Amino acid sequence: MLRYRVVLAGVAMAMAIASVVLAVLRAASVQTTVILLGIGLFAISLANFERRKIDKKLFWQIKRK
Repeated sequence: MLRYRVVLAGVAMAMAIASVVLAVLRAASVQTTVILLGIGLFAISLANFERRKIDKKLFWQIKRK
């Protein structure tokens, strides 16, 4: 499960960097930049959703003991 979080966080970071670089170079339109940031935001939300699901599972396992 940890690997997915690292990959999703890497995707989010790559999308943020790509959108900033493309915006500075004026190589992409505003629409493309917003789409890239949206993909990064989606990846971050998936990573946090997985983490929350794992944390909740661990919480119930600890509480039962």
